[in-house]
Amino acid sequence: MSRPFTSSLNSAIGVSLVFLLASPAAMAQTWDGDTNANWGVATNWNGNVAPSAGDTVTINNGSLGNQPSISSGDSFTVQQTAITAGSLTIGGSLTSNVTVQNPGTLTIQVGGDLVGNVTNNGTFNNSGSVTGNVSNSGTLHALNGASFHSLSNTGLFDLGGGVTNIVDTLALGAGSSLSIAMADYPSGGPSILAGNAVLGGLLMLDFSGVSFIDDFWTFDLIQVGVGGGLTGDFSGFQVSGLAPDLSFSASQFDTYYSINLERMITTPVPEPEIYAMLGLGLGLMGWVGRRRKLQTAA
Repeated sequence: MSRPFTSSLNSAIGVSLVFLLASPAAMAQTWDGDTNANWGVATNWNGNVAPSAGDTVTINNGSLGNQPSISSGDSFTVQQTAITAGSLTIGGSLTSNVTVQNPGTLTIQVGGDLVGNVTNNGTFNNSGSVTGNVSNSGTLHALNGASFHSLSNTGLFDLGGGVTNIVDTLALGAGSSLSIAMADYPSGGPSILAGNAVLGGLLMLDFSGVSFIDDFWTFDLIQVGVGGGLTGDFSGFQVSGLAPDLSFSASQFDTYYSINLERMITTPVPEPEIYAMLGLGLGLMGWVGRRRKLQTAA
């Protein structure tokens, strides 16, 4: 009576063994770029096998002529990607958690997508989207209207045009620097749209190349969505490229943070030469008056 149970158990074990034998073990892959820059080409990896789901990937040689790239239309999945030197460029889609260490560089191009979390201590250039949480203590360039799920920044966060969209929370820590070249926003703000925002650190604004016609100008720098909150404040400002007749101020409200410029009206102060000429003129007028009186008396 026990045979059917034994037979079933053996069959189940057999099926499990077949499944385990058929399932590839996770591998540690290192980029060597022997063939070209295509992530999906097997001969570009140290084991001559293209990485797959569950694998861990290392990019660690900045001197290689071929640095890995995922082209538009291509999509790959791995467990973890570590960039300790060299660079990775994503024009298509990558599903992976990513760590970037200096001097490594991660670049997401326009239309590119990273599904996973990013921890950056190197350089991260984002012109695409990150469907995950980003923690930045290095240099982060948000370009062309980049998108993040959430962003925690204690390094340099540099905006380079377009509205940066942060779906959940923007947190600018005490050591943070938010840098904006105002010439990249000729049509006005906001520069950042976020679900929530916690402000802190240094705000760096460069007005080089910006022309102002009006006597008063305001720009909504950060705006939070309906139901969101804007808390904290910047600890300091670094303003450059501003004409000497313009004064700078900032305003914080419940749902947006704005910067303001106002043209200062000044009264011209005469030069010393003008005072001298004025004194000479008055003296001459007095002499002429006295001469006329003398002539009249005569």
